[in-house]
Amino acid sequence: MVPFDLDAQSSPSFAAGTAPRLRVAVVTMVYNEPVFPPIWLRHYAGLVGVENCLVVDHGSDDGSTRDLRGAGTIRLPRTALREQERCAFISDLCRGLLRYHDAVIYTDVDELLVVDPARHGSLDALLRQEQAPVIRAIGFNVRQLTGIEGPLDLARPVSRQRRMVQLVTCMFKPLVVREAVRWAPGFHDCDLPTAFAPLFLFHLRLADRDIALGRLAKTRAQDWSCPLDAAAAKHQLIPDAEMIAGLDRAVALPRQHGMDFDITEPPLRDLLAMIIAEEAQGLRDDIYRIGINRAAAELWALPRRLVGTF
Repeated sequence: MVPFDLDAQSSPSFAAGTAPRLRVAVVTMVYNEPVFPPIWLRHYAGLVGVENCLVVDHGSDDGSTRDLRGAGTIRLPRTALREQERCAFISDLCRGLLRYHDAVIYTDVDELLVVDPARHGSLDALLRQEQAPVIRAIGFNVRQLTGIEGPLDLARPVSRQRRMVQLVTCMFKPLVVREAVRWAPGFHDCDLPTAFAPLFLFHLRLADRDIALGRLAKTRAQDWSCPLDAAAAKHQLIPDAEMIAGLDRAVALPRQHGMDFDITEPPLRDLLAMIIAEEAQGLRDDIYRIGINRAAAELWALPRRLVGTF
């Protein structure tokens, strides 16, 4: 387990006369994840306070969830992974949390939400201005420039070690909810209308080659007795050589510097409008209302204002 300090990450106090901070819970679900829980906790404790972070442990036996430094824990018995069951459970859990919270966020343990500091000073400020019942994030895979960037130092901010990201619509997830939702498999969609806000989702699964290969070995070894889950998660079952080839292809993409990540300007403005239009038209297939398989044909450098935010 990577050491981490949450002493400075508790909920901030508010001056007399100011509105109390909205009550926001953040939830994740894990199984034998030794790498990402400390990063996830450090990040979300800074956003909502560690006491508002909740980890659902699906039967871990590697000690990775033994000490979560003040975060809440729900321990489930280990069973075969059933994605429909997982999404239904998390949907029901978050529905219950909304009885006590103004908003609930669910993310996978390798996903970090970042409020655009050019638009809002905090998650609380974003939620006060953005009133949609469900907020989608603008999602990116964080990429390692192998041969240039070394292994991740897990005690340091990822964005100070990885500067290139790839826009991918599979990470345009509706993760911030004010009303009860039913999430679709993978949490790529839900059953309520959604809206975009200046909120970015950075996916870390591919941010370090060695970590990615280690996690791939674990997912290949899981019980995939449900054929539908195995088909949907085929990217988690591929051989090492196929993943390495995909990582190499991504690193070879053209690199674009100077992108501002402004959702009110092209290219993000136009892409988000297209996604919202797709959602309004209904299902593209049997599960999702939007196309989740689009990926930018270039890597974007993080703008300076986002370096150090995750």
